[in-house]
Amino acid sequence: MVSFKTLRFERTDGDCGAPAGCAVVSLAVPEIVKAPTAQAREALQRFIRHDWLAASFGVAESSDLAALAERVFAKRRSFLAESPGRTARWWVHRSVEVLYVDDHTVSLRYGGDSSTGGERPVNEVLLASFDPATGRRLTLADLCTGEEALRALAAERFRQVRRTAPGAPLPLEGHCAVVEAGLVCHFNPFELPGEDGEEESQIVLTRDELREILKPDGPLAVAARPRGDFPSPKNGPGMPGMEDEDQGWNATDVPR
Repeated sequence: MVSFKTLRFERTDGDCGAPAGCAVVSLAVPEIVKAPTAQAREALQRFIRHDWLAASFGVAESSDLAALAERVFAKRRSFLAESPGRTARWWVHRSVEVLYVDDHTVSLRYGGDSSTGGERPVNEVLLASFDPATGRRLTLADLCTGEEALRALAAERFRQVRRTAPGAPLPLEGHCAVVEAGLVCHFNPFELPGEDGEEESQIVLTRDELREILKPDGPLAVAARPRGDFPSPKNGPGMPGMEDEDQGWNATDVPR
């Protein structure tokens, strides 16, 4: 069993009511409290903090959340110093949530939403699943035996959701995660070529639809027994994410 607590952090720099605006950084990050092995706990925590959170800020490590916020604030102050009289209402939201947990899988979802001086806000969703015993990230080969059949199922579901066939093979590896329903795959804007990539897309393939190509000893081949209540992802533009309305620090224990 995996248990975790969620650290929530929010900080504001500047006067949001002033002409120059302000910058707001809000973060929601799970800390793995318990895992089947120390190796698994360390691997999961390293992935959350290094591969996702630190990478999203362009730094090597993310143990100090206040320091991450200060990087954003310093960049905005420099922007205002170089452009006196400009308005700079910036925000950076980062959340990592435990999307699904059972005895065979831990799935995580990263959600990033930011506006830091560019022409348009940047939104990104990342998904990953792990073996809870080792913390190793699962690949599609750990889940299914027929890659071409999986791609055909995914393309058909994409066609149903977007009402058009994908213009190129969908990049499934690294874009999918195990959930109670089956397999959810998310594609951010511009990750698909042409018009397909103009907006985000999400598809869900059920365990029953995948039944004939599931790896017999893989985590999708066994009946789903979630260790808690988890949102059910839908086909379409997105899935439920974390809400963070707390100021400063707030650690909430969430056993799974």
